[in-house]
Amino acid sequence: MALRAHIDTLNQLLAEAQRAAARDETLAPLRNLPNRAATDDVGPLVRDGVPAYQSAGVRFRLAEDRVRELLMGEQLYGDPALAIRELYQNALDACRYREARTEYLTRAHDRTLPWDGRIRFVQGVDEHGRGYLDCSDNGIGMGVRELSEVFSQAGVRLADLPEFLEEQAEWGRLDPPVQLYPNSRFGIGVLSYFMLADELTVETCRMGRDGQAGERLRVSIAGPGSLFRIQDLGPGTETGTTVRLHLREGITVGSVEELRKLLWVAEFATEANDGVQSQHWAPGELSTAASAIDDEDEEEEGVGGGFVAAEGSRVWWCKGNGALLADGLYAGKEIFGAVVNLNRDLAPRLSVDRTKILAYREDDVDRLLWEAVPALTAPGTTLLGYDWLCRLAPVRPLVADLIFEQAIERGHGKWEMDGETVDAAITGCFVANDGPVGGPDELVEWRLTALAAGGRYRKVLKPGPDWRRALRSRPSDALLLSVDVDGTGPWLDPVDIVPLVHLVRAARKTGRSAPEVAARLSTLGFEPSVGAEAVGVDPDDLIFTSRDVDGTRPWLQPDQPVHLVHLLRAAHKTGRSVHQVVARLRQLGFDVDVDVDVLPLEQFGPKDLIIASRDLDGSHPWLDPREPVTLLHLLRAAHKVALPADETAARLALLGYPLDSGWDSLVTEPDDLVLISRDLDSTSPWLDLAEEVAPVHVLRAAERTSRPVAEVAARLRSFGFRLGGNLDAIEVVKLEPEDLQLASRDLDGSQPWLDSSRPVPLIHLLRAAESTGREVREVAARLAACGYRVDIDPDAILIDHLEPDDLTITSEDLDGSDPWLDPMKPVPTIRILRAAQRTRRTVHDIAARLTFLGYAVSLHGAGPSLDQVEPDDLLITSRDLDGSQPWLDLEEQVPLPHLLQAARRVRRPVHEIAARLETLGYTVDVDLTSIAVDSVKPNDLLLASTDLDGSRPWLDASQPVPLNHLLAAAQKIRKPIEEVSTRLRALGYSVPDVDTRLPRLRPGGV
Repeated sequence: MALRAHIDTLNQLLAEAQRAAARDETLAPLRNLPNRAATDDVGPLVRDGVPAYQSAGVRFRLAEDRVRELLMGEQLYGDPALAIRELYQNALDACRYREARTEYLTRAHDRTLPWDGRIRFVQGVDEHGRGYLDCSDNGIGMGVRELSEVFSQAGVRLADLPEFLEEQAEWGRLDPPVQLYPNSRFGIGVLSYFMLADELTVETCRMGRDGQAGERLRVSIAGPGSLFRIQDLGPGTETGTTVRLHLREGITVGSVEELRKLLWVAEFATEANDGVQSQHWAPGELSTAASAIDDEDEEEEGVGGGFVAAEGSRVWWCKGNGALLADGLYAGKEIFGAVVNLNRDLAPRLSVDRTKILAYREDDVDRLLWEAVPALTAPGTTLLGYDWLCRLAPVRPLVADLIFEQAIERGHGKWEMDGETVDAAITGCFVANDGPVGGPDELVEWRLTALAAGGRYRKVLKPGPDWRRALRSRPSDALLLSVDVDGTGPWLDPVDIVPLVHLVRAARKTGRSAPEVAARLSTLGFEPSVGAEAVGVDPDDLIFTSRDVDGTRPWLQPDQPVHLVHLLRAAHKTGRSVHQVVARLRQLGFDVDVDVDVLPLEQFGPKDLIIASRDLDGSHPWLDPREPVTLLHLLRAAHKVALPADETAARLALLGYPLDSGWDSLVTEPDDLVLISRDLDSTSPWLDLAEEVAPVHVLRAAERTSRPVAEVAARLRSFGFRLGGNLDAIEVVKLEPEDLQLASRDLDGSQPWLDSSRPVPLIHLLRAAESTGREVREVAARLAACGYRVDIDPDAILIDHLEPDDLTITSEDLDGSDPWLDPMKPVPTIRILRAAQRTRRTVHDIAARLTFLGYAVSLHGAGPSLDQVEPDDLLITSRDLDGSQPWLDLEEQVPLPHLLQAARRVRRPVHEIAARLETLGYTVDVDLTSIAVDSVKPNDLLLASTDLDGSRPWLDASQPVPLNHLLAAAQKIRKPIEEVSTRLRALGYSVPDVDTRLPRLRPGGV
């Protein structure tokens, strides 16, 4: 059967060859081919009277009706309006075909065939009141053969016809050859028409190979499964095709509106009219509808509106987001700064419904943009601006560099930056809103030098005559100087040698070679690693050097060793050998302290990645080879991969991990995961080796596993856990229903449990008694029986119930909930004062109640007595000086701005405020004798605030004031930077000397 099918195909080819040879003398040798091949004597081999095989002609077949329904339905295309895209693209192919045939006839036969392609859409209502949509073109047209073998055959394209291949061969003999680039990819688009229509009418006339019009045909198609009714209307005079869609009832699609959204650049003159509105597309021009996506971006400072068209009708520069077009049609791929039409030979690969670009050559886009730069930088264009160029640089660094250099050469050197006109030939172009960037001091100083020299910060910073010699930055420099090659911090440290891997990543990102990147970094004053000339570029470099082997950050650090696990993952991901991965990483400067020649690499598999990951999920974070693997991890790993503990340990050792002592005697048991899980459910969260295991966990684990308490305790100790509480007391204890509630810190029967390393506080006993309705002595006795330490003698407790305010005054935030005051620490006077304010009780009452509740009330050394509290104490100890939360932290130093603000707030001298805060237990590490506090001005507090708003957070007095803060502050108050420095020094801050720090002519070096 298979051979017969092949013979049928061969016979079709033989017939086609005979027809072609009859028309073309150059193909005369083909006339000697046989007319047909026969299969009459073909059959299975017979052995011993039995055929070698049987065939009933069975093969995979398509359910025609179901497939046709799929191809004409919304399941494939999604949006019925996409049928309009198909109409246009088929008309485009027809016009391209005629254009190519006309070119061939003109060049090969010296014939004059004037022709301009035209596509027209008309939507309306016919004489029967039925809606229709016509798509007309004056393209190549169709004959009976094209109708029967292409138009009617799903999956067959024009380019599949032998006639087309033969004609294409003729075109190829010309120099240069005639080229035709059909946009049809799948040959199934015609069926999408039936998403809008239930009937089609086609009128067409084919242009012959001689350039003459053939017969006019009318085709009526009553439905997707119906036979074609073809009528011969006689000789034609104009070639082309009109497809009429007889619209289904209820279809409301507007052809003009849909085409406006889809068709951004028409290749041939195109027009559309739906009876309400109309639109004309001149060939090779960007349509007005394309501006809609660009208008969504906010207007940028210094950037004019509209588009700048480049020669060739393939690139239009725009101020915001543009798009990549596929043969002039929008396909969902937006890019910044330009509309790029990838048409004909550059057409991208599209999804089946043609609404998404699946693949294209990025080099093609860069080349087109590169060629279009002169149009953007031509004299008189207003689109180009500083921020626009900074937005383009991260995605098109080479193009941005070229634009910048040409812009300066061609008179675009004066740009607006924050309302100031600067000379870009001096300032260069670095990052958007260039100015007080963060990062190393050297980088900040270099940018301030160049910007001030170019005319920025005129009112606050006076440049010297030599500042103009600062190295001019390129748009791509921000990428080269950023650690992640993304144009943002963190930045390279000028004192460190730039690692080779950074050169390779920067080369990949910017489109330059590693030596070119190294040369530029050297010019910028940095010291690149030796070896840039030989390092080259490997297509898998980004995967090799990314922590998660996904080609993106976070990256491996060159100063940290690469572990075997990473090598295995990288090899698996890329299909490369581990030896190749090691060699490349070493070439990039990484420390790979693994001898892969002695390792049984073929034995490693997915289980090894699992046991080497901290969370046993085969991904980051990984175990640290510098630290021994804990018995707890070994135990969990063994259970996870279902291997014995010793075998799991051996695999970890093979991976290069040291093991904690005791691993050789570790044996897994079925209940292990239950014992070490916080919720006793064998899953995370797990017990923490750094914390004591609570007695109640031991009791619950014993009950859950039906094992003795002593056995559970011994097992947990063998894993390295420390057990808290009196374990001897709980060996015979059986948990009661309320035990979990009593032992839980929040009295809800769940974690967190009481801290078994400390005595149970009285407040917990009282809360538990009230919550359970039991006597305090019963609660104390039960907790002691459960292994908790109860140091309070129930007979010595002076209170036996909680008062309404007790939870409030014993909670850290005075809100009656966790966290609670620590009974082991004395309660400061200011804390008592706040509690009194919150509960509207006297400080004496609060102090007495806290004492009854088991807290030590301290006046903090030589602090005030309760009778000496002052009305202003709450104000000056509140961060916002309003006598309420948030409060100053007793563990932190009080900053000078707070003292100044507090003094103004309560109208007292600063030194009195400082003394009072120290009396209340705060640390005031400010030498007020060295500060002229009486001369402090209102703006000084603004200067000392990190956000320059006169409020916290404040500058850190222990650190020098950053240079970029000085600049921002000077701009904020519109004063010279020297005046800002003087004011901050008067407040006791360490301020850099601008005269010695500037100018800096490049970001690296001395």
